[in-house]
Amino acid sequence: MENPRDFRKAVHKAFVEYVIPDIEGNMGEASARLRDIVLEGLAPSGPFSASTPEAIHIGQIMNGVFAIDEILDRVLDAEVYIRRFPYSHTRVAKVRHLRHVYENYWNDVYILEERLKRFLKTLVDLYAGGDWKTPVGQNLQPLCKHIDNKAFKPFAKVRGMHVHEGTYIDSDLRRLGTLEYLFQTSESEPWYDAIGTLYRIDYDRIRSERTRSIRVLNESIRKFVEQYFSLVYPVIFDDYGNMRLPPQFRSP
Repeated sequence: MENPRDFRKAVHKAFVEYVIPDIEGNMGEASARLRDIVLEGLAPSGPFSASTPEAIHIGQIMNGVFAIDEILDRVLDAEVYIRRFPYSHTRVAKVRHLRHVYENYWNDVYILEERLKRFLKTLVDLYAGGDWKTPVGQNLQPLCKHIDNKAFKPFAKVRGMHVHEGTYIDSDLRRLGTLEYLFQTSESEPWYDAIGTLYRIDYDRIRSERTRSIRVLNESIRKFVEQYFSLVYPVIFDDYGNMRLPPQFRSP
């Protein structure tokens, strides 16, 4: 028996069971779309039209999972990007790179939170009735409240961060950017060396602090997402990894 809590394996199993046969049964449509895109350079006219209720259902599940995994990868990747500056001898300044990585990290954390909420809402809408009323009440509804009230609150209380016009701004990095600008434009000034020393010390300190912050927060986010999918699993799949299909998505 497969690991009953391996969520992504169960999604893949459902895809192979329900979607692949649907695609194979509609190869004419799939081939026409491929020809338009590859040979004619045309944009596809719309998503592939699944013909069975089961394929439509797993498509909804997969879209939600892929959207979460995509943004989760971006959040976790920031841990790598912030430790490196690969743009020497280009116009990209060190502090601008650091700000870009760190401030976009917080924007991505917000997007992750919203996608987790949206996927839960989709699941509640799909599974709220009939045989799934109990697991929805026990797992999904408390999880919705937890995300709204507690789960991401610690991530919002970060030193030096505030929101301006919908974007996360790090005050320390803004000040460091000013210091970097002064250092880069004052080579002929008598205080150039002093500014340079202060800039390098502050840059190393702030980058170390932000790197540590992302590493610690990512560990919490990684654990939370694992717990999230462990609670979602029994609503969508049985103990053997078979998809539970709501009545409206069962073929006659």
